[in-house]
Amino acid sequence: SEAARAEGKLFNFAIPYGLSDESLVEKFPGRNIDALKEQRKALSNKYYRLWEWIATQKEDSRKHNWVYDWSGRPISLPEWEKRAEIERKAVNYPIQSGSATIQKKAMYICRDKDLVLQVYDQLLFDGEDEIPELDSVAPFPTPYSSRRLLRWE
Repeated sequence: SEAARAEGKLFNFAIPYGLSDESLVEKFPGRNIDALKEQRKALSNKYYRLWEWIATQKEDSRKHNWVYDWSGRPISLPEWEKRAEIERKAVNYPIQSGSATIQKKAMYICRDKDLVLQVYDQLLFDGEDEIPELDSVAPFPTPYSSRRLLRWE
């Protein structure tokens, strides 16, 4: 359902951004803190490499004032902020930068297509609904979907 998708998206974004269990309870009214802790634990067990990456990003931010995105681009971290904010940004910046890099590469790949509009992570074209070149937009799987509509939603 749309509500379950929204809840899953919120939960999955909250974890890398460092939301505490208490903050999660505020975001999910009516949910038990123990249930949210179990959900976080299950996620960390299933995607343990994500937690390793987050820990590495935080550790690197303590040693240096920068982190790298997946394409190797260095991202400077603000020295004047509190440690918790710097660590959050050490995780957030590479994710956001990587997302922007993928979006820019996709737009470049589609430069000869009839691109009408780009909104967040969506590209709106007039005409084609399949662009196989987007399968290789990044050096890791980047699933995408396309559909033909009479009007933009």
